Amino acid sequence: MAYGYEFLDLKIEPEMRVVMQNNKRLEMPELSFQLLLTLVKAAPMPVSFEELAKEVWGVDAVTEETISQRVSLLRRVLNDDIKVPVYIRTIRGKGYCINAKVTKTQKLKAISSKYPYSTLKVGGTVLLLLALGFAVLSPYSKIFFGLHESGNIEKHQRSQTQLSIDRATALLQVQQAVETDRAIQIIDLALLKDKHNYTLKTSLSFALSTRVTKFIAHQYDINRAEGYAREVLEEKPNYATAWHALGYALDAQGKISEAISAYKNAFALNPADTNAISSVAYLLGIQGNLYEALQLEALGRQNGGSGRYVEIQIANILELLSYPEAQYWYDRAEELNPGQVVIMAELAERALVTENYDRAMALVTKGVINEQNAPRLIYIRGRGLYLQGETKSARETLSNGDTEAQLYLAAINANQGGFSSKKALIKQAQKDFNSGNTWPSYRIQLAELHAAMGNEQPALQLLSQAVDLGWRNVAYIESSPFFKKILQKKEWLETKSRIQNEVTGQRTLVKTDTNLAFLFNPQP
Repeated sequence: MAYGYEFLDLKIEPEMRVVMQNNKRLEMPELSFQLLLTLVKAAPMPVSFEELAKEVWGVDAVTEETISQRVSLLRRVLNDDIKVPVYIRTIRGKGYCINAKVTKTQKLKAISSKYPYSTLKVGGTVLLLLALGFAVLSPYSKIFFGLHESGNIEKHQRSQTQLSIDRATALLQVQQAVETDRAIQIIDLALLKDKHNYTLKTSLSFALSTRVTKFIAHQYDINRAEGYAREVLEEKPNYATAWHALGYALDAQGKISEAISAYKNAFALNPADTNAISSVAYLLGIQGNLYEALQLEALGRQNGGSGRYVEIQIANILELLSYPEAQYWYDRAEELNPGQVVIMAELAERALVTENYDRAMALVTKGVINEQNAPRLIYIRGRGLYLQGETKSARETLSNGDTEAQLYLAAINANQGGFSSKKALIKQAQKDFNSGNTWPSYRIQLAELHAAMGNEQPALQLLSQAVDLGWRNVAYIESSPFFKKILQKKEWLETKSRIQNEVTGQRTLVKTDTNLAFLFNPQP
């Protein structure tokens, strides 16, 4: 049986991720909701910083500064005064606890029924999409949610289920955090009524992976995303959309080779799913297989693909291969996706590496205003502030980020003599590596932390491991303030030579492949 919680004037529905205060729904980020739920479940006992790190952030440790900042944000939503707390009390030396008696209740039906689909409050953009009958939605959304494969739904359930999927699709198409949360709530509620519907399970898997990769990474979402996809595939092993969903879930965990295999299965079963092949191209690029990645981008174009991230992926690869045509593709990506979080983050990342800090900060600000707290933007903004000498502001910004930001914050602190939480972060990274995370950039960020701590050999070893896994971005390493002392080390010079030799070989293959001529003679 599903349970809810009540205390004072708050009602909490865990499954639907809903918090009501005086019968009015409160809007809060997923991280804040998870923090509140963790405290409520533990009441009346306090929850330590270590426990909060595991339950809320899904890692062994984050800085106390980060946790305190998140508690402050939650208090602000609840209108709770830290000096005279009503909801959340600080227990010095022990953590935080709920400052009232909590009652466990049966599922709060009133919360769910109070917000039926027809009265769900969404932004003007979503309402416009609904009014247009989804005419402006990309073909990608149909592939994502299996609308072309829903013929097995019983007729009396089909209209309601399809309506749920359509509305969730529209919300996700906006690619903003609040709308993504609402999409997940819609699908969750639909699944309660239709527990065996494979289309809903696949849709939910996609939505959860979207929240993990674009907004806030939590182990609970990751586990659910992969679990639903695998559950569907056990019953329908030839369901292409579920393979795509599984690839996305594995991708979100940094399990690159497994994700590539799943995406390839999706494309083999459904050649119309060019976004699956574009995702393979992206991951091959991460693995350093730049030529093969561009070949697949070309294949996707031949099959009529037009994914949102094609231009930025091509630009990044051409940049690594030192082709000046990269600039055209960067400009094209920005032109086609004004303010889109992922695109702005990639462009800002490039600007930081080239020390164009004003451009980087402008791009981060240019991102959709409601998504300024997207983890990737927080990380880049924090890096930009630190590289410009604004250490205090950088710390404050990074303290609100995810693991990527926490590692950079720890490196800043270590670089200035502080070592809090470093052991836990290193331990968590090793745990992730042992669990199959093969993302090269994770090794680079951990290497930065070791270098900042003065551990040169572990840093150099991690750089070599990152290159083994596909890292090809010499410019990033040479621009990092934490690597300055090791750039003249023999080990790094050998690693750099490996990268350069690999890139030179692939550059030749790209230039001589006539199927890739469009890269150098683009037609808008």
